Amino acid sequence: MDIVPLSELEQHTPCLFDDQSTQLPERVNPVANSKGLWIDPVQFLTLINGLALAHWACTMALLWTQRLHPVLPPARHPGGAPQVYRDETVLLTMLVLHTWRLSLEKIADWLPRYRALAVALGMSADGPTISAAQLSRRSRQLGLWPYFFFFIALVWQLVRVGAISGRQLILDGSLLKAWYRQDPDATLAGRHRRPPTYGYKIHAVVDRWSYLPLLFVITPASVHEMIVVAPLLVTAILLYGLRVSIVYSDSAYFSAPFMWLMRRLGAIPIIDYNLRRQGKRFLATLFFLDQWRRLRAPRTVVERCFAFLKRYYGLKYFQVEGLPAVWRHALLVYAALLAVALIAYRAGRPDLMTSRAQVLAFVTN
Repeated sequence: MDIVPLSELEQHTPCLFDDQSTQLPERVNPVANSKGLWIDPVQFLTLINGLALAHWACTMALLWTQRLHPVLPPARHPGGAPQVYRDETVLLTMLVLHTWRLSLEKIADWLPRYRALAVALGMSADGPTISAAQLSRRSRQLGLWPYFFFFIALVWQLVRVGAISGRQLILDGSLLKAWYRQDPDATLAGRHRRPPTYGYKIHAVVDRWSYLPLLFVITPASVHEMIVVAPLLVTAILLYGLRVSIVYSDSAYFSAPFMWLMRRLGAIPIIDYNLRRQGKRFLATLFFLDQWRRLRAPRTVVERCFAFLKRYYGLKYFQVEGLPAVWRHALLVYAALLAVALIAYRAGRPDLMTSRAQVLAFVTN
């Protein structure tokens, strides 16, 4: 996989990184003693340059797919009705659905009565809107690459505006319970003093100061962290052009190869040490316990990031089976988190970057 640095991407797609291209509406600008922003879906798509990002993501996905699998010549007699709605429209509709945690039937019933949102999604002002069945089918037909590149574009914008520094990173994993008990791609993973979990594991790289994810990988639950940590961390650093100084992780990453990788990257590894490695006869000194508590404190950031995603953005509430479907759900959930953070930061409210309830409006239409 060829990694394109951030500096080179800006030259080819300057509109995605122009922070002045999207001005905040006057009633969205922060005021004194303001408690929240409460952005509606139309403003939400406008403030993140939704159509431009979705068009770039779909274009990059098409180019990347053609590079991996050369396109076959078109059929002489293509069947089926012509596609009325563009891929960008389907992608943005699924993003709004996951951001406001709606169902397919709810968003399909919403659009005919909310014409401003339909236009913001790329539909015609007086034409038909997409149905729930077609939205479900088209979202699966898109594949994973448009969602992945849309997630990458949001992270790039946050790095560009300075919301994510990337100087201090945190590595960790979290289990996701499978919805279907006989999911063919899920596996069983045991936990210390807890019942085993049948499902998937999400491995993430999180920025310490912003609580925001930079990159993640979803695997079956039995896959160990050390298998994916090297490509995950190196890809995140090269992709965004980060200069990492410190990397935090738990005792699962304590190994000689990981230490060697940190030295090669010029970063300082701060890893929790499992005292059980020395056996029961090992006596920890007061100095050791004090340093261990001080260095362990920043690792709570990644746990809070997983808590935000699971509790407020619905990461753990998926009703799909199979690794590709779980990937698609996770990419949309992560994109919703990053979009909320980008809007809050551009509005001058970095304290609301992880607060979904105070950034998004409660719409009952």
